[in-house]
Amino acid sequence: MLCSVSPFGRLSTGEETHLYTLTNSSGASVSVSDYGATLVRCIVPDKNGVLGDVTLGFDSVTTYTGDAGSIGGLCGRFANRIANGELVIDGKLYRLPINDGHHCLHGGVPGFNQKLWEAKPGTDSVTFTILSPDGDSNFPGTVTASVIYTWTEDNTLRLTYGAETDAPTVINLTCHAYWSMDGADGRTARDNILKINASTYTPITDTVIPDGRILPVDEVMDFRKEKPILEGLAGTSEQLTFGTGFDVNYIIDGEGMREAAALRGPCFRAPSARFHHRARYAVLQRPAPGQLHRQGRSRVRARHRCRTGNTALPGFHESSRLAERTAAARKALFLCNGIPVRLRVNPIP
Repeated sequence: MLCSVSPFGRLSTGEETHLYTLTNSSGASVSVSDYGATLVRCIVPDKNGVLGDVTLGFDSVTTYTGDAGSIGGLCGRFANRIANGELVIDGKLYRLPINDGHHCLHGGVPGFNQKLWEAKPGTDSVTFTILSPDGDSNFPGTVTASVIYTWTEDNTLRLTYGAETDAPTVINLTCHAYWSMDGADGRTARDNILKINASTYTPITDTVIPDGRILPVDEVMDFRKEKPILEGLAGTSEQLTFGTGFDVNYIIDGEGMREAAALRGPCFRAPSARFHHRARYAVLQRPAPGQLHRQGRSRVRARHRCRTGNTALPGFHESSRLAERTAAARKALFLCNGIPVRLRVNPIP
């Protein structure tokens, strides 16, 4: 395994950023940056051994600083939206930055994906760490967060998240990667075939906040049997209007480690991805210093099917209430799409 470091551009503050590339003996590699602890590239072979990039990214840090899509970035303190920017902990209301309509998205501006992290490269991994002081974006408690990107000889990418706090707070980290199963050549993802093992979901309002209900999937929202994404988008549903496409939280069936979703390219020619999930959530109660309110891990497995082209899959979403069940807490339903993942990419013979 080879770990190399190269310049990735200079920020407006004058700070230099770097790109860390982990390359295994087959030539497959992963590149990550200390700006936003961002996953920039994941280059793996197709069934013919041709290397291609299967995640979306930019060539320099200057593009990331102006990116509104958080592509590949490590989102935090809290990934996804907090309704009305209102967070209630132990009866105290914290007003968070509003940066998405009426809501706080991905921890406000700047979020973790817009900050420079401390990097520590290893032989097969890179560890990024960031210190978020008490009151950062008005979140309570000092938090030290970390993510470890590990790359293996069998093309397994593991993301291991960690965080410590000295006061009751919330934390929800995610790598906001977009996977392009056919390679990043500009094609649409709509013709990709998607399966989601979920019988229920949380419908959203017109401001993309769950309305508090859990409903069974209808014909449009049902992906329990695989179908092209375009087929779902062609349906009629106010959920598609509210989310400008699919932007809801699916509640995965079953317990423990299980397959959550699978994605493949059209005509079996593109790489396919299988998402496995296991996570535990806790209601926000008075933890001891250093205790967080959510623990979990999940695994993502991806396999190449036949060829290359472009299929983008945004970060997987899951929802959970992370506050006591007061009226204020119900008003601010927190969304969790930040779950540690393991990505495995293997060519199918």
